[in-house]
Amino acid sequence: VTGKPIFIDDYNKEASQYITGKSKRGYASRMLLPFQQKKGTMAVFCVYNKKKAMFSQRDSTLLQILISFLSVSTKDELK
Repeated sequence: VTGKPIFIDDYNKEASQYITGKSKRGYASRMLLPFQQKKGTMAVFCVYNKKKAMFSQRDSTLLQILISFLSVSTKDELK
């Protein structure tokens, strides 16, 4: 776990390196943004798009700003 955002520009191509099977949801690109919740538990904010390579560094920066506010108010409820 690096704590850095992960961009998956072509899910079907890139995910096959790590998992077997094809996603049935039809999302081609994904952005995964890890963050720490209020009490320190790690969580991941996921964003999906049906088109390949749709996320930019600007998208990541804007979402990280949003997540910084979210992490302050998110309780560590997931177990």
